[in-house]
Amino acid sequence: MSYYKMVDNFLGHMDRMRRHDVHDLLKEVEGKARHFQVEVGVEYIKDQGGNIEDTLTRIRSIDGVTVVSTQQAEGGSKGVLRIKFHPRLESMRPITYVRNVLIPDINSSTKTPGVRVTGIVPGTFKRLDR
Repeated sequence: MSYYKMVDNFLGHMDRMRRHDVHDLLKEVEGKARHFQVEVGVEYIKDQGGNIEDTLTRIRSIDGVTVVSTQQAEGGSKGVLRIKFHPRLESMRPITYVRNVLIPDINSSTKTPGVRVTGIVPGTFKRLDR
């Protein structure tokens, strides 16, 4: 390919990009996203994972998690986290997401060191978008 043909192709591509708006390239999703909330009991392990804010930031980085907040603290090593999430796959049930994605990722020593889930608080699992 000659230099002039390559430049001509590039300029043609740039011209096509200028004519299109960014919103033409984005697809709007119809309907509401499924959004859920669950509270989990956790145990913090001293000398691992940094402070609580670092731990909350790591939990927020889990795929599908949108909001994480501390509900109550029982002393210095135990607490309850309120986690809001939406499963990425429409076919995945929310409890399956919690059991197969959320809890294993929180308990993972590489993703969220210094915290371990002790259990789901009964009666706190609910759908938020209805």
